[in-house]
Amino acid sequence: MRFRLGRDPLEKVNFTPKDKRGEAKLKLTVWPEPFSFDHTDDDKKKDHYFEYSNEGIENIIAFLNNVAEIVKSGKEKAWEQ
Repeated sequence: MRFRLGRDPLEKVNFTPKDKRGEAKLKLTVWPEPFSFDHTDDDKKKDHYFEYSNEGIENIIAFLNNVAEIVKSGKEKAWEQ
């Protein structure tokens, strides 16, 4: 399993005034190995959104640990669907 985490919407937050920014979320994209993000078909990538906060990060950690357990257990195909 591979993943990428970023702010959504991705914008230059240092240059955009707070009152002009949209609501921030953390966007977690996961996909099966072995390829990189750019070399994986979009239909194999799954996006998940979390609150932009410390609690959101804790939820992401729990989510990734859960997915890792699924992959380790050999039930990876069930996760990919």
